Amino acid sequence: WSVIGRYDDFDKDKEDPDSDRQKRTLFGVAYQFHKGNYVLVDYESLDHRDKNIPNENRFQVTMQVKF
Repeated sequence: WSVIGRYDDFDKDKEDPDSDRQKRTLFGVAYQFHKGNYVLVDYESLDHRDKNIPNENRFQVTMQVKF
């Protein structure tokens, strides 16, 4: 089993800090089921400071296959 996590706080334009600031949070777990083959389940949230841009929330399942 493995656990992942990430937090980002980006501000692309320092002149207007509130216009385009983004906060991203990601966390998940991975399970190695056979010699380098993994299943990853994670959740990602992207929050925009600009109220005209909708926030994004994602849940995904990914499989890595090693051959």
